Amino acid sequence: MRTELQINPVPIARITINKPCVECEETEKKEAFARAAGEDQVTLSAESQEALEKEEESSEEGSAAATRPRGADGQPVTEEEARIIQQLQTTDREVRAHEQAHKAAAGPYAVGGPTYEYTTGPDGKRYATGGEVKIDTAPVPDNPEATIRKAQTIKRAALAPAEPSAQDRQVAAKATQLETRARQQIQEERREENQEKTEKTDEEGTVSETSGRNTNGAEATGQETSGVAPTGPISSENSGPTPDNPRRTLLSGGPAPESGQLLNLFT
Repeated sequence: MRTELQINPVPIARITINKPCVECEETEKKEAFARAAGEDQVTLSAESQEALEKEEESSEEGSAAATRPRGADGQPVTEEEARIIQQLQTTDREVRAHEQAHKAAAGPYAVGGPTYEYTTGPDGKRYATGGEVKIDTAPVPDNPEATIRKAQTIKRAALAPAEPSAQDRQVAAKATQLETRARQQIQEERREENQEKTEKTDEEGTVSETSGRNTNGAEATGQETSGVAPTGPISSENSGPTPDNPRRTLLSGGPAPESGQLLNLFT
């Protein structure tokens, strides 16, 4: 006898575990918050909106006033006064930079430091609105070369600022004139030196030529008066021309020798 074993399949139950959705919760929270905010919205009237805008403008003006400079009375200056102060501050910086450029370029020829003209602003402070630097423009005595160097330095100092004034350009023109006069002086001195050298050379040539002619004349006279000795000292007293030679001059210092002593002098 055969026995058969039958196994009936048992249904398997599936268990599903639902995990909480974090993103879903965040989304739900946001949606709920938006719904609540929409329910609490308040609409302002036109009058209230205008009042709010004026209040904001007043607050902004108060903040701007707090940053403005204060006047002599300690209170913030007006908007117009603040603009004036700003302009004065800009002018002060430009004037000081201008004069410092003159001072630095002038070197030893600057007489002292810069001097300024001041304007008092609405804030009670003094601002430089003009200035000058005194520069020595006199020529160097008896030294035209040094005068030229000085004039060139003065010209550089006058034109040193980024924007030279009309007065600065006049000083530069005077420095150019000073340099020109010094160069003319050098040329004149060189002409005088060359003239003196030429005259000296001519004099030396004339003396040399006269000396040679006198030597020849003395030899000729020695031949004519050979064996005759002078009877006294000779002086340069002019006794006039002799009958034999009108150009000859008789030099005598005592009794005239029998045959005479004659020297040829060329005039």
